Amino acid sequence: MRLINTTSHELETFFSSPPSYAILSHTWVDGQEVTYQDMLLLSSPSSSNQKTATEHVSSRSGYKKIIKTCDLAKSRGLTYAWVDTCCIDKTSSAELTESINSMFAWYRGANVCIAFLPDYVPVCLGKESSIAEDFRRCKWFSRGWTLQELLAPRDMDFYAGEEWNMLGSRSELARAISGVTRIPVDLLLGRWTVDKCSVAMRMSWASSRQTTRLEDWAYSLLGIFGVNMPLIYGEGMQAFRRLQEEITRRNNDLTIFAWDHPHPHPHQNQHQSPPSRKDSEFKDVFAPTPYFFSQSGKIVPFYDVDEEFVVTNKGVRMSGVAPLRLVRVRKLDYPERYALVLGHRLVQESNMTGIFLRKIAPGLYARDGGLGPFGLAPGNETQLAMIETQGFYMTAHPAEKVRHLSTSHRKGALHVPRSDGRCKIVDVVPEKLWDATDRVFLRPNPYAWSRYDMVLALMLDVKLDNQAERVRMVVILDYRQAEEGPCCHALTAKEHPQEEAIVHQQTNKDGWLSWRDLLVRSPGIKNFTSEVRVNNSIGTYVVKFSTTKKIVDGMPSVEVYSFQWDIDATYLGTWRTEGRLDTPPTFAL
Repeated sequence: MRLINTTSHELETFFSSPPSYAILSHTWVDGQEVTYQDMLLLSSPSSSNQKTATEHVSSRSGYKKIIKTCDLAKSRGLTYAWVDTCCIDKTSSAELTESINSMFAWYRGANVCIAFLPDYVPVCLGKESSIAEDFRRCKWFSRGWTLQELLAPRDMDFYAGEEWNMLGSRSELARAISGVTRIPVDLLLGRWTVDKCSVAMRMSWASSRQTTRLEDWAYSLLGIFGVNMPLIYGEGMQAFRRLQEEITRRNNDLTIFAWDHPHPHPHQNQHQSPPSRKDSEFKDVFAPTPYFFSQSGKIVPFYDVDEEFVVTNKGVRMSGVAPLRLVRVRKLDYPERYALVLGHRLVQESNMTGIFLRKIAPGLYARDGGLGPFGLAPGNETQLAMIETQGFYMTAHPAEKVRHLSTSHRKGALHVPRSDGRCKIVDVVPEKLWDATDRVFLRPNPYAWSRYDMVLALMLDVKLDNQAERVRMVVILDYRQAEEGPCCHALTAKEHPQEEAIVHQQTNKDGWLSWRDLLVRSPGIKNFTSEVRVNNSIGTYVVKFSTTKKIVDGMPSVEVYSFQWDIDATYLGTWRTEGRLDTPPTFAL
């Protein structure tokens, strides 16, 4: 670490345990800052040319900042000071990388941080709300690098204008600073530490800040998240992607996924294109920029949820008991949506918040591009159901690849249309293949069903007519002859409880059951047909199940096998075609 001697104004290098020092936080002025090379020039033997160069350097406003910082440090009894413009050799990429990765620690280790606001102009002295407005006009509060310089120091004083007038300490100005930055007052007062704040909250502080270099929007946040990583100038916003991946390696805070398309902001970062709700079907799991966290400042995790997740080449793998829910969004044509609960709003633990997901393939989800975050409060119109899962992936692939995966796993799959209420789905086997949004059994392999000796089953509650009670039925579908479509084997649970129990036991719901195993345990299954006959006090009903190959609205434009059913009824012992239900003879579930 290089430090400036506050008396000689020369640089000295310390390889370990540096002495006490003051540190400067400021905004750069193009063409006015003093570099490491300039400081070497100032300390070298003089010549006529060097003297001219020295005079040029010492006339810059940046040099005056260095001298004033040294004077303030000396007034506090400190022999050394640190200024970023001249204490780092920025011509060395290795030194620059080391310095940026150490920056938070250096500001944290300083005896005092001196924050200089040259453009501060007081409008109305003494009023806290007015001071916040004055701060809002200062460039220092909009720059990316000054965020960590505000958070890291143990002690911090603010100075303003050419005369370096003392404004007050960070503690004294905490409420005004909080009003500008949205950083909690308790953190500014030292009652909290940065690592106690959620990832979403920390990201929100950076959402409206600006950096000259695109990559610095990410690099300026390294210390705030306790992350170290190499600097690759030229990678653009891939730097922010790398930052998020590094954060997930060190922190299992789910609020890193709590971002959304932001509202327009008058101080929008120059690197961010005008935000809008994208017309894309799918979104990336990681945010494009910090700007997308602008509305996430009050989201905190549930601290009793100790989720484990890791970034892989397939996406983000969620393991453990993931807080995955099935949510009914009544305003949608296809209202069932998967949702990952990420946390809750600060102070309102009952108000859960999270993101909507679409099921792409077995065990693979993508963030829903058509919906923003969801919020669930007591009395909210959305309804919840827990999804039992021990692990799944959230894809990080480009939208086009996700779309291709989604289509290929639905081509030739079994689709179960929506019901008018007369036929309700009670259970499905296996759950791993079932997509509740599209109401389809996904193909386990996108290339061929015939390679999978797999049992698909539906447990249904069927209302035979307006007077009859519901009858529980099980329809087992055989895909072994894939070219001809699935074959239906139907039975009633009341008359065949053993077969029903075998098909719907928990191990088959979590995994899957092969036809080979099913026929060993229940050889009679193969004798069931696609029809079920039910007798009651009203008459006799024959329920017929079938599938039709078609393209379904609201799903990818591929043919699926659409599940259907119809009923023939005999009343009072006489078969009557006029007694057939007046509603369309084929019903969708």
